[in-house]
Amino acid sequence: MFFMRKVLFFFLTLTLFQFDLQAQNFGRPWTVGFSGGKTAYIGDIGNGMFNFEQRFRGHGAFSVTRYLNSNFDIAFNGTYGRFGYWQNNKDQFLSNMFHGNLVAHFKFNNGYILGENAILAPYIFGGMGFSDFKDVDDRANNNTAFTVPIGVGINLNFTNKWGIFWQSTFGFTTSDITDKIDEGGPDHFFQNQIGVKFSFGNTTDRDKDGTPDKEDSCPDEPGPRSMDGCPDTDEDGVSDYEDECPYIPGDMTNNGCPEISEETQEVLDDALEGVFFETNKAVIRPESFTVLDRVVEVMEENETYKLRIEGHTDSTGDDALNQSLSERRAGAVRDYLIRKGIAGERLTSEGFGESRPIASNETTEGRAKNRRVEFKIEF
Repeated sequence: MFFMRKVLFFFLTLTLFQFDLQAQNFGRPWTVGFSGGKTAYIGDIGNGMFNFEQRFRGHGAFSVTRYLNSNFDIAFNGTYGRFGYWQNNKDQFLSNMFHGNLVAHFKFNNGYILGENAILAPYIFGGMGFSDFKDVDDRANNNTAFTVPIGVGINLNFTNKWGIFWQSTFGFTTSDITDKIDEGGPDHFFQNQIGVKFSFGNTTDRDKDGTPDKEDSCPDEPGPRSMDGCPDTDEDGVSDYEDECPYIPGDMTNNGCPEISEETQEVLDDALEGVFFETNKAVIRPESFTVLDRVVEVMEENETYKLRIEGHTDSTGDDALNQSLSERRAGAVRDYLIRKGIAGERLTSEGFGESRPIASNETTEGRAKNRRVEFKIEF
């Protein structure tokens, strides 16, 4: 029966390992845990790991954990209990052990490997600490050893405040308290424990998205932590906060907007020098129609495009008249595209007069370049 109880305990441990979740997060950055379990001796007189014939070496434990970020926590753990080895139907040695360590947890539910709210929240850890043993022959004396603990664990969250956890720790020590029994190397230990955790504390998170306001670029709009707490409506990998086209999937190198093809850009460049008007009038000359019709084709083939039409003049004449002429010419181009079937809400026009020259107004060639209509794709 004693053996069967140990087998049942072992499989219960494995079952809890299967169904665990991390309760702690930045909103409740502190967690305290209380647990109990078994400590197995590993050293020069034997190995008690997964040895179910040994007597149960129980220990109690407590832990304090601080959330650092989605990848790491830092924790202090302390355990106290029996430490020994059972051989030939008797204790080879038996001691009380206090063990304390400071470790860093690397969490698999970090938003990259598993979701931060994943049902299973495993972690691995490592750090340093100390172990205090009673001397085997003289129980009045203590033997303190430096230890290096490593291990694995997993947590199960029942609410956002408390849950249960399983943890397995292997401790390398620098001490050999059995050297009076049998000369050999340092004694190590192996601990399995199951316990309960309580998370507490408070960090402001107005939109409840798991990213604290001090790190959230969009504190009033929920979004994934990988996007600095901002939504990504079009799911193109660029957060709405930085996306110039938040509702149309695009390219990160183009600020979240679709990339404009070389063919389309060529049409727009041709239109820059290919739209002509009657002198001092907003009347489009017929030789411009071929270029404008290619612009119509681009707009028909790309339904997400919007087009901004900008009119410009040279510096000849009155400033106010030039401003008015540039506005009327941009409007005339817009009207032409509407007559060709492009919806008016996809087109805007604006005039800048002589305020934005691209060449010198001191030459005939320069003035000709400044009299232009520019087309800019928007989304």
